[in-house]
Amino acid sequence: MIKKRTHSKRILFTRKVVLVYLFLSIVFFFPVYNKFNLVTGATKTEAYDAITLAFIKIEEASREGINVTQQITKINSAIQDYNDGLYTEAYDKAHEITEEMIGLIASHKSGRLFPYILIPFNIVLVAAIIVFFGRNIRDWYRKRRNEEFKDLEIVYIEEE
Repeated sequence: MIKKRTHSKRILFTRKVVLVYLFLSIVFFFPVYNKFNLVTGATKTEAYDAITLAFIKIEEASREGINVTQQITKINSAIQDYNDGLYTEAYDKAHEITEEMIGLIASHKSGRLFPYILIPFNIVLVAAIIVFFGRNIRDWYRKRRNEEFKDLEIVYIEEE
């Protein structure tokens, strides 16, 4: 009679733990949760704080030299919603402006760093050229010098 081989309880338990861990990590840490607006109703202070933060980000972006005219019109509409008592809409607009400004500032700063990133690359490239082609040039120069001076004779002039 052939005995069927089964997995041990330890292996089955380990598989269950791994599957549960994967399921929980997908459910809780999947990046889609940031795409949805989870605020069901913002209070007056939350809306005010969001508008203030949006103002700070707009000021920071204008100091960086970024065109912020569209964001100013959006923040004005958020302020109008705040004054009308629509705190959730004001909060949503201000939060959207804040996220947009954070992205613009980050892309602007990374664009300014690009030349500084190229400097080490250029230094490595020049060093590689010097090392690899410098060896060939040095050998060529030695051969040329030896060929040029190989026919010379040393003549001693004796004075009487």
